[in-house]
Order: sequence, then structure tokens, then C-alpha cells
Amino acid sequence: MGDRLPHLDTPSEDFLSNLPDALLHHILSFLPTCDSVRTSVLSRRWRRIWSSVPAMDFHFSDPTNWGALSSVGRFVAARDNSCSISRLRLIFDYVLFSYETCLCEWIDYAKSHDAQDVTLRISNPRRDYTSLLVALFNWPSLTALDLKMQGCVVSVGRAFNLPECVTLSNVKTLSLSIFNEISQESLSRLLLSCCPALEELTLASRYQTNDFIEIAAPNLLRLNLLHAPFKIRITCQKLESLTLKPYFHVQHLNIEAPSLASVRLHNQGQCFHLWYVGALLHTLCNVTALTIDLRYLWFAHRLRIMPLIESFPIFHKLLKLEVHLVLCPKDDRVEMLFSLLQHTPKLHALTLIDRQEDTYLKLFDEGSDSFDIVPFKGLDHLKRVSLSINSKSSWSTILKMLSERVRAWDEVAVMYKSL
Repeated sequence: MGDRLPHLDTPSEDFLSNLPDALLHHILSFLPTCDSVRTSVLSRRWRRIWSSVPAMDFHFSDPTNWGALSSVGRFVAARDNSCSISRLRLIFDYVLFSYETCLCEWIDYAKSHDAQDVTLRISNPRRDYTSLLVALFNWPSLTALDLKMQGCVVSVGRAFNLPECVTLSNVKTLSLSIFNEISQESLSRLLLSCCPALEELTLASRYQTNDFIEIAAPNLLRLNLLHAPFKIRITCQKLESLTLKPYFHVQHLNIEAPSLASVRLHNQGQCFHLWYVGALLHTLCNVTALTIDLRYLWFAHRLRIMPLIESFPIFHKLLKLEVHLVLCPKDDRVEMLFSLLQHTPKLHALTLIDRQEDTYLKLFDEGSDSFDIVPFKGLDHLKRVSLSINSKSSWSTILKMLSERVRAWDEVAVMYKSL
């Protein structure tokens, strides 16, 4: 018979219980607070471990369970008040009306215990949320803030304005997702005066149609604009990574970021005009990694694509390229893709993701076996190709066309995944 596994009948054999308190606190800090408290029934050893865990994590998803809200107050009252809090996470999936005072009290408690990482997500907060913002934006120990306020019930046209007193001098990661419009004055004061150490910014907000939004932060490394405004100026000398998701047409984009290396360009169902793409590619010709979505690229006339293709810059530093598009024969966007590849002499990794709808697959398979693309030279440095495509004829055609353009095709690793 094989060796039997040892039974953990005695405390000396309970390896987890024998871990030091500090390690158990660290493990339990990754659990929701309610689950952390439930460990008190395991044994006498676990009875009070939860009370010193340096995290408060509550997720309220059931609007009929009012007792869940009062559990936060009971937890705070029973917790070891001498222990600090490193992380606060409060998520409400339903309308919050009568608990704004309690919410501010919980925030004040975490602030008094030097919390550094705060996540707060509220649906339909009350009309007057000034006290909440004052509590959040006056927090010297804070290093990371994730604030999401959906569906704010405020008067039409009311902008999101920062409180007068803002102390976020140590914040390095900031995520703001707000229903209201954010003013350029508040944004500038937040980035330049209130968050001098900011390294990562994620912003989703509304903007006035004619507003010219400027993102200027001296130490910013990563920028994610999830609802990009109509007119944007980005002035960040240390910026390395940019994610841009325009909600409407971007009318003006100016980027001054000499350290920019990775760019992700997506859209949310809106069309990209040719002049926007052309100007954007010239702005980003020095990046090393580029993700671009061409599904909604709009061509007013077939002849207008040729000047764009002829004006493509050379991407001398581009090593990784990921393209989302619809693969169809004789499609202008496919021609644009292969013309773009002709301008990437040092490309190492290419990822193509076909967003073609299933209803078009049969039409594609019954069509031409190849794309009408002008042959070109290049792609001598290509080492990896990843295809996520539904249609077999499309990925086989793409592979054939690539193999004709790569000298050492047998050395290229090809990965295929059906969507």
C-alpha cells in the first residue's frame, strides 16, 4: 500500500494555523471581509485573527439585504482599533440613498488608520455628495484611488469640480469614472497641483463638445482615456503607455510624449475618419508596441485611401503590432493593413484579430481565395504571428500572403485560435 497522507487532527499538524499572525493577516486581506470574519469559527487560534486584518472589503449587491450595510458598522466596532488599514474597498451595485453619512464615517475610519489603497464604486449617489468628495480628496496617506460614480443624480449641465482642499500628494495611481462633465480647471489642478507624484491615470468622464482637454503631468507613466474628449492635448515627458478609446469623433489630437513606447487605440462603435488616422500614425511613428482597431475606419471614397497609404511614416522602432479588423476580400482596411506592414521593417510580433460577424462567414468563404494586395518587401524580422480568426479561408489566405513576404518563414512561430 502507498503512503497515507497525514491527518491534521492536532494543532501541531495544522500547518496553516501555525503560521505567524502577520502572514495570516496578509492571506486574509485578499478575501472579502465577510469571509475573513467567518474564519473565526475554525478554532480558538482563528477567533480574533480577522480583527487585525489590514483590509476592509465589502461588496453590496442585494438591495433588499439592508443588514449587510449595518455589518460594516459592527465590523468597525469589533475590530482591533490599534491595527492599521492598508486597503479599503466599498462597492455598491444599487442606489445608495440614506447611507451617505455612514459611508463618510467608514471612509474617515480608514483614513484615521492610514489606508493607502481605496476603491469606491457607487451607483446613483445622492444629489449632494460634496462631503464624500471632501473626505476622499483630503487623504495624505493615500497612494491609489479608484473612484467610480455612475448615474450621479445632479442638475443638468453640472460639472464635476474638485473640493477646495485637496491633499493627494502621495497618490501614484488614480482612476476616475464619473457621470458628470469634468472641467479643464479641475483636471489641471488635480494633475499639476494636487497629485505631483501621479504615475498612472485612468479617466472616464463627459466633456463639452468644444472643450480642449489637456493632460499634463510631469511624472505620468501610463494614461488611459476611456472616453476621450473631442480635442486632446497630451503633454507628458515621461509617458510610456497610452490607451485611447474615443467615444465620439476626435477632432484634434496633439501628443508631446518623447518616451511613449506602447499605444492602444480602440473605439466604441464610432467611425474613424481618414485624416484622423493619418495624423495619428505620424504622431506615433516612434512607438515600439501598437494596438489599433480598424473595424470602424470610415472611407468616404475609395480614391481617398491611396493618399493616406502613400503618406504612411516608417515605424523604425515598432516591434509588436496588434490589429483588430474585419477580414473580407477586396476590403480597403485590409489593404491599409498590409500597406502599414510595409512600413514596419523591424516588426517581431504580429497579432490579427478578426471581428467579422458569423453572418458574413459564408459570404467570405464563397468569395475570392485571396486579397487584392500589391506585393511588397519587408517583414524580415518577423518571429511570431498570432491569428484569432473565424473563417478558415481568411486565415489560410493571410498566412499565404505573409509567407510570401517573409524570407525565413519556416522560423516564424504561428499560433491560431478560433474566436
